[in-house]
Amino acid sequence: MFLEILSLTDGTVAFKAKLKFELNELFEKSGAVEITLADNKIRCIRDCEAIGECLSVFYNVDSKECVMHNKQFDSLSFPVPSGSGAAWRYYVTKDVTGTCSPEYIYYRPLQFCYSVHEIAWIDFTQTNAFCAARGGKLAAVTSQEMQDYFTDFLADRPHIRICIAGKEQPDGSWELDDGTTLSYFNWYPGQPEGAYHPCIIIKATSLGDMWMDHPCLSSSSHSCSFVCEY
Repeated sequence: MFLEILSLTDGTVAFKAKLKFELNELFEKSGAVEITLADNKIRCIRDCEAIGECLSVFYNVDSKECVMHNKQFDSLSFPVPSGSGAAWRYYVTKDVTGTCSPEYIYYRPLQFCYSVHEIAWIDFTQTNAFCAARGGKLAAVTSQEMQDYFTDFLADRPHIRICIAGKEQPDGSWELDDGTTLSYFNWYPGQPEGAYHPCIIIKATSLGDMWMDHPCLSSSSHSCSFVCEY
């Protein structure tokens, strides 16, 4: 079931949301970007539209609570919502501008189309090939806004590591595969270490989610989440 939210000025479709029946009667308030009261589900979804980072909503048809999130809980990369109640309904937003293919998530503030995946053994050759086979590339973190978004929407990820694009060059600089030099970094103190660690992971630490250099192929069973950008 899709809901199309129409513009009040020119009548064009500005937003589309889909009811996810499999998550009916479940909800999650932890990590919400905003919680409001809305007279109906249409109002709730319009409020989501007004908040650029909102990607999905839980709406309670009795209490009128509207719980907005910057993640989509129908992905296997996120845990099942922890709350339950008969009046809760869950809607995910859909891009109707044609910016992203239907199977990808669109983050409006960064104009960023992406999908989230997991790999049981860190291997950057595999993550790059996986994204490329789907017409994308392994996502890079190139700004504080992107760093904040990654660590926020992946806060409930099943792994403590996120594999991101970027590779150390012989002169000590870091580049993307297309030759773009990285200028934004969020290194953990003492990083990068070098010593045959030419790739980058974001790791949960006592100081928050910070960057560490890492072998591009792990010799131990380190799993990670990764994001394909389209």
